[in-house]
Amino acid sequence: MSYDIMVIDRHHRFKNCKEFLSWYEDVTQWKDEVDYNNYRHATENVQQWFLEMKDVAKPLNGEFAPTDKELGDGEQPEADYCIGKDFIYVALAFSDVESTCQKAFELAKKHGLAFFDISGTGELYYPDGRHFLPSPQQKPIEKHHWWQVNKILYPPLILIGFSLPIYVYAIIDRTPESVIPLCTCTILLLFVLWKSMDNFWINHRLPVMSPKYYRTLNVIIDTPKQTGEVFDKESGISFSYNAKEKMLYVSKVMYTNPKRHLKEYEERKYQFQTRMEQTRIPLKGWILPPENPNIFHIFIRIEKNFATPENIRILRDVLVELSKDDYVRQSKIRTEKDPFLCEN
Repeated sequence: MSYDIMVIDRHHRFKNCKEFLSWYEDVTQWKDEVDYNNYRHATENVQQWFLEMKDVAKPLNGEFAPTDKELGDGEQPEADYCIGKDFIYVALAFSDVESTCQKAFELAKKHGLAFFDISGTGELYYPDGRHFLPSPQQKPIEKHHWWQVNKILYPPLILIGFSLPIYVYAIIDRTPESVIPLCTCTILLLFVLWKSMDNFWINHRLPVMSPKYYRTLNVIIDTPKQTGEVFDKESGISFSYNAKEKMLYVSKVMYTNPKRHLKEYEERKYQFQTRMEQTRIPLKGWILPPENPNIFHIFIRIEKNFATPENIRILRDVLVELSKDDYVRQSKIRTEKDPFLCEN
């Protein structure tokens, strides 16, 4: 749910990718006995970067944190800062990336710090302009390749590959004995293709469910049961499809202010019902009353015939709009619960 970056002092220590990744994995265990909300223990360059950056993106923690009344007022982007001795790990809202990330990079260059674009290109940039990719796995995938979507199309493809030699053999052999395996394979292939039709249906909608799904999507497909689950980590929206019911379920966890969660629940409920009616899509949706003061759940049920890519995009945009300040609340809850916890 966040766009993560890091600025690092004493970057000359990293002679190669292996050395940098070893350092990165060690410091992000948050084992140092320091107050990660206090910038004063950091190196001078890191402190200077923070003192300028806090005016670009308001800290959610530490001495410059906003009050509950100021939190989420929309006047300035907000960010979660975890400040180490020679680095700062920053979690930004995706909606604020365009306005803050470039400025963070410019300030890093100004103060002689390395800039690690964790959620973006995955590259480490030095102040002198040099850069490298610490891990090939962090490089974003630009082209679609269906094998990267967790086995969503495996069953029919594997069976087609298995059946092809049998078809070739039957054509060449042309004997009654080759007809039996040919017919058996054909029946099995048609059955698997029939069971996998919903896999193709989901696959066609993946770019709408998660526009950045190469890096933020998790897909679980159960072909025999004809069910599929798609979770978009960027927006926190879950899509669950049940072929037997011919129904698509869309759900989202909403974060709320613990001090006014009941009042906010009623406000969100009204907003949700109003926005759903404006879509004019035949669906059923509801918000469950909060079981704890931090979160409540929203559910939407839509029939398969109406779950077109365009309608799914509309529903996704509505949920993102209704939860546009969730990142701020989630970061505040996380910070108050454990100030040493910064998730990647």
